[in-house]
Amino acid sequence: MRALSAFVMALVVALAVPAFAAETVLNTPAGADKTAAMHNDAGIKAYNSGDFGSAETHFKEAAAASHDLAEAHFNLAVALHSQAKHTEATKHFRHALDLGENNPLIKNSKLLHHHLNK
Repeated sequence: MRALSAFVMALVVALAVPAFAAETVLNTPAGADKTAAMHNDAGIKAYNSGDFGSAETHFKEAAAASHDLAEAHFNLAVALHSQAKHTEATKHFRHALDLGENNPLIKNSKLLHHHLNK
């Protein structure tokens, strides 16, 4: 039974990955706080190299430096999702959508909508 459960879970994850494969982290918008931009850029570099833990740390710093930077919250949510920290990811996806409702990359994100069940 345990092996069957593991197989089913692996299958669910494998089928879900292609749906979100196009999701990517977002660049810092022009005019953003310099410290937030520095951490967001470092987070993007870490995320793109597969270091999701370091990306999480940098995106948290970016969000702390600029609380209203929707892209930092979105990126943090993506990094958290990549580490299967879904409850925390959902919180940041919700915050990113609240802040970035006019950003089509955030507003139309399939991964965000998956987390928010929209």
